Amino acid sequence: MKINYLIQLFLLSAIYLCFIIPLSNQLLNHCNDYQKKVNDQVEILDVESRLISGKEWAYALSNEQNNETIDFAMKTIKEARISYNKAIRTAYNILWASLLFVLLIIVLNYNGINLFKALIGCTAVIGLIALYVGVYAPILEIHAYSRNLEIPLVLKLKDILTLADLSLEDLSNWINNDFNNNIQSYLNDFSLFGLKIPDLNLDLNFNLASYFEEKDYSIDITAKFYGDIYYYYQSKSAMSLIGSLFNQNNYVVGIALLTFSVIIPIIKMLMTVLITFFKSFSNKIGLITIINFIGKWSMADVFVAACFLSFLSFNNMSNQIETESQTLIGLYFFLSYVVISLVASTLMNIQLKKIN
Repeated sequence: MKINYLIQLFLLSAIYLCFIIPLSNQLLNHCNDYQKKVNDQVEILDVESRLISGKEWAYALSNEQNNETIDFAMKTIKEARISYNKAIRTAYNILWASLLFVLLIIVLNYNGINLFKALIGCTAVIGLIALYVGVYAPILEIHAYSRNLEIPLVLKLKDILTLADLSLEDLSNWINNDFNNNIQSYLNDFSLFGLKIPDLNLDLNFNLASYFEEKDYSIDITAKFYGDIYYYYQSKSAMSLIGSLFNQNNYVVGIALLTFSVIIPIIKMLMTVLITFFKSFSNKIGLITIINFIGKWSMADVFVAACFLSFLSFNNMSNQIETESQTLIGLYFFLSYVVISLVASTLMNIQLKKIN
């Protein structure tokens, strides 16, 4: 008994979703754990913690590495990479399951007249899953940092005394008061060899403070901070970016991004399914015109292109600070949705031509 293609599609879609939805949530959990670990590492190594707080200046001035801080940061980033690798493995599982879903649809309907319809339904289900992961998983992360930062310092004598809560007059008095005693102590040591040295009372009390003021003595040193110092880090998903825009009361941009990059793609995919499977919808030329029209206003592909441009431009910034950007797994799922959406639209147009 030959099973109707709609029943086949429904059953396979149900099995696919029962397997894929938990996998998708698992992938998002791994991504969230990755972002948390990276943020923890950045907080350990950010410029405020390492430079502004002053906690590591003793290590920097003595040319030593703060092993406790560096080791803890390296441990944190290692854990972050483990979480991201788990997310990648989960993504591959989603990919193989999706390919198997498509392959089963093709095999079961290969010689049937409803192959294109079944494929449209199949791609619609896979496309919505790709869009779901694509908007909630992180899409791009940006770093700005220095590695083994060296800061040349010129410490003037007055500044050193100020740090010690002293003045040039204090230094002058200390030298004048102790100089005679020290000289006499050294000369008295010669008495051990049978020499008798008379007491000396040298008048060396001249204005050392003005002398130091005139010479303006200074010390040149270099403070070296081993490891990385982060000045900027950002990693967001499409939905977290939209949420940030709303939290900042930037409603116009937030609503535009939500509408054109999320809502319209979903509507477009659902209308593609309705036109394909329901004759009453496929006969309405207006709906086909609408779906082709809103497809032009969908910013999903523009959003992907903007992310890639941001990635390339930030990586090629030339300044004294090292910059690094990395595309993350969410962008590739978003890109997959764009491709799948184009495939679904093409299959729909082929199916409509066959009918007409």
